[in-house]
Amino acid sequence: MLVSLAALTGCTAESPTAPTRPAATPTYHPATPAPASDADVEAAVAALSNYTDASNHIDWTDASSLEAFYSLSTGNQNQADRRTYSELFEAGWRTEGAVQFSVVGISPDHRDQQVSLFVCVDVSNLRFFDASGTEQVRTSSSPVRERTAVVVHDPDGQWRVSDLVRREGSTPC
Repeated sequence: MLVSLAALTGCTAESPTAPTRPAATPTYHPATPAPASDADVEAAVAALSNYTDASNHIDWTDASSLEAFYSLSTGNQNQADRRTYSELFEAGWRTEGAVQFSVVGISPDHRDQQVSLFVCVDVSNLRFFDASGTEQVRTSSSPVRERTAVVVHDPDGQWRVSDLVRREGSTPC
């Protein structure tokens, strides 16, 4: 998902095309569904959905939209988001398209106030443009990535994404 922004090395220029921004709709296909009564898991999925939606709707001409996005993460993920997105914004880059995710599993050892979701992140519709408007293409990565999203319940009562790390697991995308 958004980790793709942190891995922009290996980009090559292609001629730009007319920008479009499709509406993003996350999909959920639990391979190991959590009980419907598990409010923590439901809240974690909703927080990841809000985080993803906010990343898909950043206004690259308005720094305040970055702050709205940053407010949905905490810890390591917040630090990575601030570093990556600030650098892109300051360099005049922008994105088009949308990241989508599917929850394919839930860590059996999730605990109170923290849930680890196994997700597939589809970045196939996400495009990057540098300050000149030239599309930058990642040539060395898969358009679908396996990640573990760690979502925590912060003391202020909000659920936030605290980590989004590469997953090597038994639930492939």
